[in-house]
Amino acid sequence: FLVPLAMLAGSALYLHARWNDIPARFPVHWGSDGTVNGWSHRSLPGVFGPLIIGFMVVLFIMATSALSSWGSRKNAFSPSSKIAAIAVSFVIAAIFSWVGLLPVHAASMRGVLCLDIASFGFLAAMVCPSLLRHGESGTDTGEITPDACWYEDQFYNNPNDPSLFVEKRFGLGVTFNFGNPYSWVVLALMLL
Repeated sequence: FLVPLAMLAGSALYLHARWNDIPARFPVHWGSDGTVNGWSHRSLPGVFGPLIIGFMVVLFIMATSALSSWGSRKNAFSPSSKIAAIAVSFVIAAIFSWVGLLPVHAASMRGVLCLDIASFGFLAAMVCPSLLRHGESGTDTGEITPDACWYEDQFYNNPNDPSLFVEKRFGLGVTFNFGNPYSWVVLALMLL
């Protein structure tokens, strides 16, 4: 997670070094026809806002990943879940760094199209393993969760299970054990 954070910090240092080159008003959003329909101003929130948001999102993913790893059984939080969280952090950092550099480097429609294709490709790469795993019959991950504690195959509620997180029945990753009172605290903090 340090590399995505460093990408964002490097972009912020670059913008700081080029502060005098940033115009007083610069485009930040384009319509589908390529015309500018959103502007920002040379101010701390206007210039550094996207980088701060990206930094917070990466920190949130990092904290969620650490908490999921700590609050799960050893077999529930798989290496693929960790890799996916780090990969998402890289994509988030790349996108927010790219957007953050708009004050000094104008974006082209070709660049936006390439970013869109790369984002959809990444999404497909993350979803395909989940769909393939869901399609396999008899997949045994070693996770022991009673069927009676699952509601709609999505929500797990077992007060006798001390785990905060358990492996999802479908897809990659983990889900809350809503029977553990601490999971509600974690959920409230995440929503906050």
